[in-house]
Amino acid sequence: MKKALQLLTLFLFFTFLSFSQVKFNIANTSTDLSGLVYTINVDPSHPEIQIAEQIALQIQVHNNTGSSKSWIFTRRKLSVPSDWTDKTCIIPGNCYLEDSKDIWSTPDTYIVADGDSIILNPDFKPNLTSVGTGRYRFYVGDRNHYDDSMDVQINFTLGLRPIKSVPTFSISPNPAIDYFSIATNGNENINVKIIDILGNNVYNETISSNKKIDISDFKNGVYFVTVQSSEIRITNRKLVIRH
Repeated sequence: MKKALQLLTLFLFFTFLSFSQVKFNIANTSTDLSGLVYTINVDPSHPEIQIAEQIALQIQVHNNTGSSKSWIFTRRKLSVPSDWTDKTCIIPGNCYLEDSKDIWSTPDTYIVADGDSIILNPDFKPNLTSVGTGRYRFYVGDRNHYDDSMDVQINFTLGLRPIKSVPTFSISPNPAIDYFSIATNGNENINVKIIDILGNNVYNETISSNKKIDISDFKNGVYFVTVQSSEIRITNRKLVIRH
């Protein structure tokens, strides 16, 4: 009975230590993820995928060990597609370029005072053309042992890609004398610019569909007509003006 009580006491003691020493949580949340898996489900419609083609996390790592710590951070690929890439920043600290190694550690050491925290900021870039799941483990510790860790799993599905309209527009007549007309597909507002051969912007206006543009004051020569909107890519046409 005495031996059983001793074992129970040791178990509770080490359980308390493991709970109180290091805490991982996603920034602006309070859930302790130490020893757990944080899962992200994304597809091409995710805002970060559309803008940056990658997923960024801010993982806050708290030092509750009772003393100041000199930490390095290690990223291990547990199961990651070979065509995925990732990179890591430490805030405050340094950013490190993409690294293809399965196990990678920061070359720099970060001193974190007791009761303080530091931000681990990994970026994950999946292959956007195929389904895949990547699982990573992030360790914190010194160069001799790890204090604790958490896993990040990213499930990338193709889902339904948002369909963006392909801009089409026509200009006529071309060559033009005193004016030309521009006709676009759809009713979305688009920005029209006319740029001369030297790169100067000589006309800038937003139109809805069709527009007759006066060019009687323009010099003879070659110009480029550019259209763009928030939803479609930039498209150019060459315009020749001959008075």
